[in-house]
Amino acid sequence: MVNSRNTARVAQPLPGDALYQRRARIVLPILVRIANANETIEYGELAKVAGMPNPRNLNYVLGCIGQTLIALSRSWDTEIPPIQCLVVSKGSGAPSEGIVEFFSGQRDYARLTRDQQREIMGVEQKRVFTFRKWPDVLADLGLGDGSQRFSAEDYMAALREVPLGPQHRRMLAAHHAAPDRTVTAAQLARAVGYSSYEAANLQYGRLGGLICRKLHWSPSPSESVAAIVRFEKRRGEWHWIMRPEVAQALELLGWTDTDTTSSPADFPGEQHYFEGSRRSIKVDRHERSRTARDRCVSHHGWACAACGLLLEEVYGDAARNLIHVHHLNPLSESDGRRSVDPVRDLRPVCPTCHAVIHRATPAYTIEQVREMIAAVRRRGS
Repeated sequence: MVNSRNTARVAQPLPGDALYQRRARIVLPILVRIANANETIEYGELAKVAGMPNPRNLNYVLGCIGQTLIALSRSWDTEIPPIQCLVVSKGSGAPSEGIVEFFSGQRDYARLTRDQQREIMGVEQKRVFTFRKWPDVLADLGLGDGSQRFSAEDYMAALREVPLGPQHRRMLAAHHAAPDRTVTAAQLARAVGYSSYEAANLQYGRLGGLICRKLHWSPSPSESVAAIVRFEKRRGEWHWIMRPEVAQALELLGWTDTDTTSSPADFPGEQHYFEGSRRSIKVDRHERSRTARDRCVSHHGWACAACGLLLEEVYGDAARNLIHVHHLNPLSESDGRRSVDPVRDLRPVCPTCHAVIHRATPAYTIEQVREMIAAVRRRGS
């Protein structure tokens, strides 16, 4: 097993396409945000934010970052402090011993007393906090904030074209209305009626990804929300600050009025939705809840759960926000009014897949339709 000090020696700097190098390109901008907040971050938390399943794998990632900064220091003829010293263990509050490889003149670090080590670590971390060229470091490595080059007009064009769901409009309006246009994920979740901050993270990330595609900007997946916000850590909690260009675009589009979208009360966290009551028209039909439909789409998105098709990408604006919602347990089998969980019981499907699903009795499952599509594609390949 490679220990942390050996990792520091063998990890290669950027650029490169090894997994740890790809992860380093995600982690370094996160560490810059940590540095700007004068904070440290635990290994486990950093792994979670970077989308890594095992914090132990950060050894190579941080080694790669360290070697990259050394190479950049030589290129610039300017010493760049070891930003990876901000990553600390939960137990000791200190980095792993591998960080010593990036301290100049500290090869005897292990022989020092604990107090001496803490003093050295404090000095190094202060150097990181006071270093003013981190944006230049990111720019030199091609990791800078690409959203800075986009204008309000660019955002207006992108927002007009992306397949916005009702939840996206509510989130944007609520964020714009927040004091200083600054919110946490939990605050934004409450503002639009989500039961947890994870839903806000998911939906804002999806919206950011859609905007990035229209802007032809390709940040890492975990950074796509940066198309909408910049980040700032306050009192130990990350805050989302809406970019001025995004705010201006919303104002020009007239999308800042929270009353123009569905009320947050439409989406309480654990509310039950009831469907299936019979009405006598010419035939018996089972009533459907519009709110349950919107809640389904807000969670699962506008792409077909069977074929993956986003109708707007094929038909343009005429198909924006066009999708059917399929009941996994058919309403036709219901004897009357029943409770529906929009996330668990409903799925968005395109009209064609929806028709195919109901060509059999009992109806085909979404998984069966996926396999039909895959089988045809295999025969054609």
